[in-house]
Order: sequence, then C-alpha cells, then structure tokens
Amino acid sequence: MSLIKIWKPEVFQGGLDKKKYFEGWYFKLVDSSGENIVALIPGISLTGDKKQSHCFIQVLDWKMRKSYYIKYSPDAFVYAGNIFHISIEDNTFSGNGVELNIEDNSLKLRGSVRLLDMVKWPVSFFSPGAMGWYRFVPFMECYHGIISTSSNLEGFLNLNSRPVDFKNGKGYVEKDWGRSFPRWWIWFQSNHFEDDSVSITGSIAKIPWLNKSFTGFIIGVFINGKIFKFSTYTNAHIKSFMVNGKNVSFTVEDKKYQLTIDLLMIDSAALASPKHGEMSGRIEESLSSTIKFTLSKTNNAVIYSGVGKNSGMEMSENIDF
Repeated sequence: MSLIKIWKPEVFQGGLDKKKYFEGWYFKLVDSSGENIVALIPGISLTGDKKQSHCFIQVLDWKMRKSYYIKYSPDAFVYAGNIFHISIEDNTFSGNGVELNIEDNSLKLRGSVRLLDMVKWPVSFFSPGAMGWYRFVPFMECYHGIISTSSNLEGFLNLNSRPVDFKNGKGYVEKDWGRSFPRWWIWFQSNHFEDDSVSITGSIAKIPWLNKSFTGFIIGVFINGKIFKFSTYTNAHIKSFMVNGKNVSFTVEDKKYQLTIDLLMIDSAALASPKHGEMSGRIEESLSSTIKFTLSKTNNAVIYSGVGKNSGMEMSENIDF
C-alpha cells in the first residue's frame, strides 16, 4: 500500500490480492423534500475463494423500505491509485458524485448526482482523518473514514421508474475497510437541522484488538465551518450511556465541551455487513431516525441545541457497554 493513502482515507486502501478483506463506501442522498432518500454502498469482498469473492453495489431505497444487493465479478472493480474514483461496470463513484447504470431483475437505477460544496473531515499529518492517530494502529479489524459530512446535491436518478430530482438536496459520504465490522456498534448521522450549517456524525463500538477489546467512539459536530471532535483519541470520555429499546441516550465530554445526544431509531431495513471479508452479516439501518443533541461548554453555556431529521442510524444487537 502506498503510504500516501494513509492521508487519503477516501481512496481504495486495499489490494485485489488480499484475503478476508472488505472495503466499502457509503453515499447517502436526500432530495430537497426529504421524501426520497437513497443510500448507495459500492464495495468489494475478497474472501480468498475466487468463487465467493465479488464486488457489489448495495442500494437502500428508503421510500419503499427496500434494499438491493447487486453482485459483480471482482474483475469489474476498477480503482484509481491515489485519487478517489472507483467504477463497477457502468457505475462510477468519486468525490464529484455518482453515475449509475444498474439493470438487474429487481432493480433498475440510472442517472447521475453531483456532490457540491463538500464539508470534509480535516486531515493533518498526525491525525489523518476521522480515526485520528488510531489510523496508524496495525491489526485493527475495521478502519473508518468520513469523506464528507455534508454536501449540496445536483442531479437526477430514475429508480425503478420513479424519477427523483436531487437538486438542492443534501449528501453524506463515508467508508469502512478491513476484515469485519466491530463486535457491536451504534452509528448515527444527520445534516438536516434548522441551521443549515450544522451536521453530526458519530459511532460507538466495541472494537476487538490483539485478543482484547475496548469501547471506542468517534463523534464530529460541524457548526458554521467549525468541527467539534469527541473521540477516544482526543481524551474525551463517555459520562453516561443508556439504551432503551430503539432509543439511545449518552453524554460525552472533554476539558472544554460537553455533548448530550438522544437517538431514536424509526423503522429499518436490512443491509449486508462484512464478517472476515465476506458480506454475510446483517444490520438494520434507518434513514428516518431523529438525533437530538446539545453542545455546550463545560460551564453549561449552550453553543447549539437542535433536532436532526432524515437521520441515518444503525444499532447492532448485544450492546454490552
């Protein structure tokens, strides 16, 4: 692997000769009305068995509460070296947007959507993306990158004969790569707040490492161009944590700030998730959840408080925080 890729988490991090390896990108596209939400997940699954290895495009049509998993030969996966640009047959995914031409027995999806004015997670020499210095830690089962917490959209898709105009819509892009997803995790994201400059993305997970495990978290709050980071590597800590059915509430804080979050998962649809490189796991994802958060200084002076709509949320089973 080219070392420069460490500071470019958006590009393909793996190699086509790897075994028990997956890599996938996640595009969430919301039209201006909020009625049409589409998640696109292009990726590759390398199991070590040529018959099982494949690349894929997962599609979640939230309006219909239906997901699709389209398999392709691993030879259909083409990537650019140090540039974020991948293609799977006639479909391309990049930092500029997506171009789709899928015709399957159950799914017909054509069109293109551009990503404009992307709000990116900052990258620096000692903190190459959302994982911070954990990106340098070897032998982790899963690595995570946040490419854009929010972007404006322009373009059009035809989804099973349903036209969707994404002009003035909002997008979000992230990715994961490695062997398997964590033992358990909670993921959440929204860029639909009353203040258009606000977005939030985060995850809490039980992470296996060297025959042990630890609970790690990454949360980024963006307000008017400024990022507030709460993470294991920033010495923030989880002050309280509660799960009640599909509702998750917790508070994290560091020396300067406190963040209180209340998540409510509303509806869900099943997506495939990786286990030892195979896309054999299942996770329920929602794209209509709500995220209520309050960001304040440690002296309780509120910086922002609001509720995010059209929120993405995943919550695996057996959470043993």
